[in-house]
Amino acid sequence: MFSKEINLQFEIDWKSVHLADIEWNISLNKDNYSIDFVIQSYGMTDKIFKYKSVTNIEGLIENNQLHPLTYKSKTKSTKQDVYANLNFSPEGKILEFDISKEINDEQLIMQNQFINQYQFFTDPISQLVQYFLYQTDSDRMIIDGLNIYSLKFET
Repeated sequence: MFSKEINLQFEIDWKSVHLADIEWNISLNKDNYSIDFVIQSYGMTDKIFKYKSVTNIEGLIENNQLHPLTYKSKTKSTKQDVYANLNFSPEGKILEFDISKEINDEQLIMQNQFINQYQFFTDPISQLVQYFLYQTDSDRMIIDGLNIYSLKFET
């Protein structure tokens, strides 16, 4: 049985000032994966602009592709407290879409048009981890709650 745990920690520094910490905890099993991703302000930055973003993803692994089933992200800072909760089918269709950001009717219509046009989605963190692990693109558009976009791997 295939199983792997990857735990990464990074510091974000600027001109020798430590601004924030990033933690990735990636758990891979034969057919499924989970990712915990945390960005948190540190030191002086924490006193000026306190920030913490926590994202949890669980999904399936198929042919070197990470397909999320749940994506839960919560960001809290001195200026905002937002969340995005998305549930996907194994094929990548959005089953549930819950975000804290208020959007007007025009934005909602445009968002629904994009969702109906592209239909199959992944989340940004699963896509990035997939790049690191398998050096492969996703055959799906990326959605993070508000934005829809694509990333391509180039050699």
